[in-house]
Amino acid sequence: MSYQIDISAKNNLHFAIKGIDTYDGKSKLKEGICFGNKLYSPMNGSAFNIENGHPELAPAIDELPRFHVEEVTKTTLLSISKSWEN
Repeated sequence: MSYQIDISAKNNLHFAIKGIDTYDGKSKLKEGICFGNKLYSPMNGSAFNIENGHPELAPAIDELPRFHVEEVTKTTLLSISKSWEN
């Protein structure tokens, strides 16, 4: 399985979520807008919580897979193992 992954930052914390809207399966969330902890789809207005991947506004109803991100000495590490994926 392959994912486009978007990494977002909020209050110096990094969050990694699948970068494709779960509603239509094709809208690239990197083209959306992020306000606070909500990432809005550029095509349909779906909103997802960047901290946990949960949908917060319709039409999306499915969670985005999320991944563990850790900052170690100014380098951002992304873990893409099954144990960290939703």
